[in-house]
Amino acid sequence: LLGIWYESKSDAKRAEGCYQKALSLDASHPVAGRGLQRLIELKDLVPHCKKAIEQNSPVNGWAWQALGQSKAVNEGDDSTAVICFQQALRCRDIQNPSSDMLGAFYRYTEMTANVYSEASMTWVELATCYRRMGKYSAALRAYEEAA
Repeated sequence: LLGIWYESKSDAKRAEGCYQKALSLDASHPVAGRGLQRLIELKDLVPHCKKAIEQNSPVNGWAWQALGQSKAVNEGDDSTAVICFQQALRCRDIQNPSSDMLGAFYRYTEMTANVYSEASMTWVELATCYRRMGKYSAALRAYEEAA
């Protein structure tokens, strides 16, 4: 949580260091993962996501979601992105963040504290991948879930 404090004081460098230290201790830490996601570029976050996914934790949805975004946007691999987004939606930190002790810190900043839930945004990203793949009925169902 020290990273959140530094982030609130606009000290991104120290916040990033705290988040990276927390991820070195627990690779799937949901608050540290989301904090780092806010501070660094997606391509730099991918190695952290892969380590988090290896831990097979019920709160590593942030890592699956970021990896899905990377696959879809950076690599253009929508079929792999679909698998990542589906896996993210199965994780407790995406599906029901209030069930986690640290869930209150998932949506820390004003920028991320909008009316859309993380699950809704993941459904939209999943639907977008389905649409680009030509799977229109699956895309429509995913968009309906997002609403």
